[in-house]
Amino acid sequence: ALLGRSYFIHGKVLHGKKLGRTIGIPTINQGLSKDMAIPKNGIYVSRVFIGGKWFASVSNVGVRPSVESNGAVNCETHILGFDGDIYGKDVKVEFLARLRDEIKFKSVDELRQQINKDVENTKIYFKKRQEA
Repeated sequence: ALLGRSYFIHGKVLHGKKLGRTIGIPTINQGLSKDMAIPKNGIYVSRVFIGGKWFASVSNVGVRPSVESNGAVNCETHILGFDGDIYGKDVKVEFLARLRDEIKFKSVDELRQQINKDVENTKIYFKKRQEA
C-alpha cells in the first residue's frame, strides 16, 4: 500500500530441480538476494510479464520445506496457461494477494493437491477482478 503499486521482482529465470514438471505443475524459479525487500514467506496470487503480455500465476516465496531445501529463499512461480521455454530470460513477477503461509507437506502428493487448490483460488481471484 505504501508503494502505491503492487510489489514485484524482476530477474532471470533460473533452472530448478524440475519437480513441478514431474507432478504436472511446471514452475519458473528466480533467486532472491538478501539485500532485496522480500515478501513474507508464503503463497501469493501473482502475475508474470513475459514478451509484452501478462499471465496469471501463483507464486511461492520461501525455502520450499516439502522438498529438498538448502534454506535459501527463492521465488517459484506456476504460470497459468503458459508453456514456453524462458530459462535465462528476464521476467517480472508482480504479487497481488497473499493466499496462505508456506507449510511443509507429508508427501509430494499432498503438495500437488494443495498447489492445485492454490491455482483454483488464483483463478477465482482473477475472475472476481474481471467482474468488478
